[in-house]
Formats: sequence, structure tokens, C-alpha cells
Amino acid sequence: MKNMINIKKLTSIIIAASLICACPAYAASDSQIQAAVSLYSMGLFSGTGTNSDGTPVFDLDAPLTRAQGTVILVNLLGCASKAENGSWSIPFDDVPEWAQKYVGYAYNSGYVSGRSADSFDPDSYIDANQFCAFILRALGFSEANGDFKYENALDTAVNLGIAEESYEGFTRGDAVLIAFNALAANINHSSLTLYDTLLNSGAISDAENTVRVETLKENSEESDELTAEEIYEKCSPAVFYIEVYDANGRALQLGSGFFISSDGTAVTNYHVIDGGSSAKITLSDTGEVYDVQGVYDYDKERDIALIKINGSGFSYLETADSDNIKGGATVYAIGSPLGLSNSISQGLISNTDREIGGMKYIQTSAAISNGSSGGALINTKGQVIGITSGEAAQTTSSGTLTGQNLNLAIPINAIKALSTDSLSSLSEIYKAEAAASTAINVSADDITLSRGETAVVYVTCESSVTAGLKGSITSSEIISAHFMRTMNGATLVITGLSSGTADVNLKMVSLDGTVLNEKTINVTVR
Repeated sequence: MKNMINIKKLTSIIIAASLICACPAYAASDSQIQAAVSLYSMGLFSGTGTNSDGTPVFDLDAPLTRAQGTVILVNLLGCASKAENGSWSIPFDDVPEWAQKYVGYAYNSGYVSGRSADSFDPDSYIDANQFCAFILRALGFSEANGDFKYENALDTAVNLGIAEESYEGFTRGDAVLIAFNALAANINHSSLTLYDTLLNSGAISDAENTVRVETLKENSEESDELTAEEIYEKCSPAVFYIEVYDANGRALQLGSGFFISSDGTAVTNYHVIDGGSSAKITLSDTGEVYDVQGVYDYDKERDIALIKINGSGFSYLETADSDNIKGGATVYAIGSPLGLSNSISQGLISNTDREIGGMKYIQTSAAISNGSSGGALINTKGQVIGITSGEAAQTTSSGTLTGQNLNLAIPINAIKALSTDSLSSLSEIYKAEAAASTAINVSADDITLSRGETAVVYVTCESSVTAGLKGSITSSEIISAHFMRTMNGATLVITGLSSGTADVNLKMVSLDGTVLNEKTINVTVR
């Protein structure tokens, strides 16, 4: 796990050995005990009581209730006094007296919610995902703003470096360690850490027995830096080669993509899947092949797509906040240039906010070649900060390449706007996009004719991806229809033959036979 504070390296924690030794023997880990003692020394953790000799009782190996988790959260924020001294209105009638002030403060601050309109369910046990949701809200992250989804709160906390990827049960010790790690996390959309805000507010003092923010940051950064070899070993299994096919199974194009979740959720460029009816991916480390199940969401203009691979248990990349990247930082690009999967290049961030064609990109000196589109641009912590998009080669006035290429990546934060609420097949996406540019317009939707009478219908359509316009009629005994193809559509000459009704069906058909759009003209012959 990345960004996790190495507690054993926090040399500025000055706590009497007697305090630690006086605590009862826990099943908790040393890291959990040290985190509890450190927070306790700063007044950010109260424990569950005291022993006869006055030493604190932490109960780190016990499961955590919703009420206890709320108290830990309020204490972590340095707001215990504010909670105790405030007057809070809550709709719940099941909160015990000892927790009412804390639940009231957290509820009114938007950090916690009830199980129902009138129940907080204070004694039910909380899991890692629920507790991480509490912490994320306290750090300024919001479900309403799309910063995270409640069901994926743990994954977001892992990406921030404050939680483990999984827990065997969830204890008070696990919660305390997450709370301690949160001190070094940045408040959302801020350069300040939680520790900074606690210092600035006076909730804690920069005294001898507290964890100094400089030490927190230094140890976090120190332990997070990975070598190029470590980046490759850690990240390349999460990047795959993708090949896209048309409706007849012919290969259209190739590219790259990467997983952001073990359940098969992945990212690529929209142009990689554009026009395809199906796709397969090949894992770079095992060579295993999987079908692309569908597309969750995409932004054609931004050239990003969120796709689902048919499988699970995949290696995946943690995402970083691309708003916080800095020029000159070392980065790595992993993709499949020219179909050569598992290729890595190293470079620097040349510009954090390069605008080309009205779009914002990360400009980098890390090589991004044809076939690397949809791959991952990764920082030195092994986190993805961008989606490798391609290169913009500079040319001379004669049109020859100068050799100085601009390598571009789309900031990873762009995928926050994409949804996983529904899944569509590639062919459905292709048809929807193609149909949007292949509207069929007719001069008359309904026609009434006498027998022997003729009407002319003008058809217009525009498409750069179609083979042409085709038509059929439901009954040749009632009407006849003759097509005269024009530059941008057709002219229909319809003649009534005998009384009755008939339809003329117009279809816009792609080169591979896919029906992109259709229109029906209803004809009545009197």
C-alpha cells in the first residue's frame, strides 16, 4: 500500500515508555498501538476508559460500533469540546446519552447519517468501508460532488494512502490506524493536510510530544518513492493491450488500457473503441485474453472511456489527484506502442496544463507512440495521473518532422465525470454515435395517394461512415417506389397501384452492414 505513514520511522513522537508499557496486552499490531498512543497524546483519541492506575484503555482488538466510530471521528477532528458544548438537534431516538453530543455534531456537520429517518443504529458494528466514508467526508470529499461513491469509500481511502486494501474483520485498532494516517492526507482541493488544519485551528499544539507535520510528510514521501524497476513490476500487470473489431470480426484498431479496479473496470481513450462492435484485451504479464463486456460511460470530446472487462481479480492502478501534479516531476508511460505490449518509457512532466485544440493535457517527455493510446501515465508512487493520448509531432514549413514531439496525456481526474450506473455494448455505442450523425430527413412522413397518382419524396442524410441509403416497401401490390440516389440522400418516386396502406422503410447502412438509422414513410392509397 502506498502513502501509508511508516509509524516506526516517526522519530519525533516523544512518549514515555511507561505509558506504552502500562497498556494491557493487545492482539492489535504494534502500528495500531503506537497510532492509538500518538493520537491519545495529542488529545485526538479518548479510548474507552482508564485502568486503576490511570492508564488509558484502548480496546483495539474489539469490533467498532457506529457510535464509537463517530466519537473517534469527532476526536480526530479536534472537535470534542465543540461537540460537548454544543446544542445539537438529531432525528434519532436510539442514540445513548454518552454519544448524543458526538453524533449530533457529526450528523449536523454532514459526516454521518442515520440508518433510517429516526434510527442511527449506534450499536451495530461498522466495517472499513463505512468508517472510511466518515473519514473522507471529514477530509472534504463529497459523494454529491462525485469525489467518491459510498460503496467504494475504502478504495478511495486506499488511493489516498490511509487504509489497507482489505481487512479480516474490522476493529477499533484498524480504525485508529486509518485515523492516524489521515493526519497526513490533504484536505480535498487544498494543499493543507488534516494535521495542518488542526495546528492552524489550535486544536493541537506543535509541542514536543506531538507528531510534527514535517515528519509525517517526509516519512510519507520517503517511503512512497519507487524506482523504475519497482514501477514496472507493480504497474505493468494492470496495463493491457486492446484490439477492436468490426461487426464481421475484422480488426479495426489497437491500443492500450488499464484497470482501476479488480472487478474489471478499466480506462482507455474513446478513439480506441470508436467504431468497434467488439473488443478483446490481452494481459501483459500472463498473456490471457478477455472480452470487453461493454462501456460504462464515455466522453467523445474529451477522448476518454470507462469500460468493463469480462472477468475479475485483475491487478489495478491507484489513481492520484492530477490537479496536484508539478512540472519537472518524473513520470512513466506504460502502454503498447505498435502493439508491443508491456512497454515502459520514462520522462518528465513538461507542462501540467497544456491547452491544444481547446482541451487541457499533461505534456510529458515520456515517449507515447501509436498503440500507446489509452495507456497509463504514472507518478513515482506508482499512481496513475493521466491517460496517454498520443503525440503531436512538430513539423517544418515543408511538412517534415523536426523530431521534437509533444507527448500528451489526459488528466486522470477527467474520469470523475464518468458514471458506472449502466453498461452498453460496443456495438450499441457505435450505433448511437453513428446515428447521431446519420439523421434521415424526409419531405413527407405520411402520404395519401389515389390509384395511379405519383408523389415525390426528397430524402437528405449526412454521414461519413456509411455505405449508403437502402429502402424497402411492405407491399409492391399497393405501391411502387423508385430510388434515385443523390449526393446527400435520395429522391423517392412513389406511385399508388391499388387501395390499401404500405410503408417505405429507409435505412442508413454502414460499410459492415450495420443499420445506423432508419425512417419509415407511411403511404395510404385510396
